[in-house]
Amino acid sequence: MATEKQLAANRRNAAKSTGPQTQAGKARSRMNAHRHGLAAEMLPSPSFVGEDWGGAASARILQVDEARLVILSEIANLLEQGAVVALRGEVGKLALTERYLRRAYAALKRSCRSESDGGKSM
Repeated sequence: MATEKQLAANRRNAAKSTGPQTQAGKARSRMNAHRHGLAAEMLPSPSFVGEDWGGAASARILQVDEARLVILSEIANLLEQGAVVALRGEVGKLALTERYLRRAYAALKRSCRSESDGGKSM
């Protein structure tokens, strides 16, 4: 159980961290998770037995590959311009796409596995 002193400190801290107050701040923070669209969930939920996991995973792989091509194109443009400082950000974005690609390949692997055992693993 928290002491009264801890509860008071918690209330003071909570009053400070209420998120953006202005409409501009709210609009900006709303877009934080939508920088490239790859964080949006495309794959069907595991509760939907019988869904085409392989097709959804393949579509996701194509989506990530498309995003990677855009980033690689931007990297090529920055290299031509000699913009080394801006290059760091694009290379970082490219590295982050690996996470989404790994997830998509894992979903495809699960799909193949579940098809081979007749869907018993789902």
